[in-house]
Amino acid sequence: MLDNNGDCIKPEKVNSCIGVYNASTGHCSVCQNGYWGFNCNKQCGENCLIPTCNKNGGYCQCKVGHYGNKCDKNCSTGCLTSDCSMLNGYCECKDGYYGLKCDNRCRSECVTCSADNKCGACKSGYWRLDCSSRCSSGCVNGSCNQMNGTCECAEGYYGPTCQSCGKGCVGGICQMTGECSCKTGYYGSRCDQPCGKGCVKAACHVSLGVCQCIDNFFGFFCNETCQPNCLKCDSPTVCTRCAKGFYGEACNHTCGYACLHNSCDVDGGCPCNEMFADQPYCQEYIEKNEVASLFSMSIVSLVLAGTTMFVFAVCAIVKYRYIYYYYLTKQT
Repeated sequence: MLDNNGDCIKPEKVNSCIGVYNASTGHCSVCQNGYWGFNCNKQCGENCLIPTCNKNGGYCQCKVGHYGNKCDKNCSTGCLTSDCSMLNGYCECKDGYYGLKCDNRCRSECVTCSADNKCGACKSGYWRLDCSSRCSSGCVNGSCNQMNGTCECAEGYYGPTCQSCGKGCVGGICQMTGECSCKTGYYGSRCDQPCGKGCVKAACHVSLGVCQCIDNFFGFFCNETCQPNCLKCDSPTVCTRCAKGFYGEACNHTCGYACLHNSCDVDGGCPCNEMFADQPYCQEYIEKNEVASLFSMSIVSLVLAGTTMFVFAVCAIVKYRYIYYYYLTKQT
């Protein structure tokens, strides 16, 4: 090194030099413990086992948990013990880690895994060779056979892999076959099928699912809806009872504006409000009902007349049989 005048600056002896010191070159033959280098001005690594290192390269024996020439690297937290090879950091892995230095994490469902991250054993709650499937939530303690997923079932579950009992099972309990007693609103051997939304009181046949329909629904299972304005129907196009104010086979016609109480019969006829009594369809309705009334009265009259004649005939027969019997007794 040169000073401002271009003259060589002689290195000064450092305190860490405890051997022969060459003032011309700055070389020190022996360094104090904890130092190394040409003139002993470099400190040994803090992770050296003892405070002495190689004078020329700073090499030392490492404390547990460190490796490298100067012990400046940490062993992986995945090592089975805190120690690793001082040369390269290799170690035996603890569960959940893999790789030469055990610095890679296994998948969360694996207890152990290989160098290519393939599971060697599954954590509790997982199964299959690659631990890719979860055990059923119905397994006791959440654990199952890691090869086939079978387990002991908790209450409310059934089958080898503990499937959930049907939603409709009374008390949520079923047999090992899944069969159970159904609560209202469900049907089937496992009570896992809901009754149609149009069933009266939400109830249906426990085996077949058929039911009686409420208004606006039709079909064996009462899960199909009638057309708008139709209260009862046999099919999407045949309505048997229309909502108030409508008529026709599909209830797609509106009752006349003059109809009393906005109601009409299946043909659209209706009694009208007084102020609209002269409307043609009102007159037709009145005439039709008058004819029907007269016809009904005629039928009733005929029936009554026929009944009277029948009574008279019976009485006459009885009367003449009595006279004939009386005559015969007199003759004898």
